[in-house]
Amino acid sequence: MFTLSLPFPILRNPLQSLFAKKAKAVQPTESEETSLRNRREFINEMLTRSPEAFASTYDIESAMLMFPERF
Repeated sequence: MFTLSLPFPILRNPLQSLFAKKAKAVQPTESEETSLRNRREFINEMLTRSPEAFASTYDIESAMLMFPERF
């Protein structure tokens, strides 16, 4: 009698993990750091200028929709 099922596949080579190279962690570049710093500065400025306008997270989300280039 013949079966149509395939044998259990070997999905990983056991030796592959020994010779695999570890991925290096990506460090943010200077321009990314400055853009993140500018974003934080903008948020802090908006919160200190009018704290009553940002009573909940929904208010911050709406500000993010109004100023997409800043967030």
